[in-house]
Amino acid sequence: MFVIHGLYYVNRSMKWEKNDDWYRMQYLVNQLFFSGLEGLRALPEEYRKS
Repeated sequence: MFVIHGLYYVNRSMKWEKNDDWYRMQYLVNQLFFSGLEGLRALPEEYRKS
């Protein structure tokens, strides 16, 4: 359920526009889902900045 609602929230908050920020947010949600918090912490700094 989190993945569906999380991705929907990302899409809605990005106003359904696929730009560089949208792709970064999708990547972060997928990284969290597949690798957990440790996977997010292991990402380079530029991916974690908003």
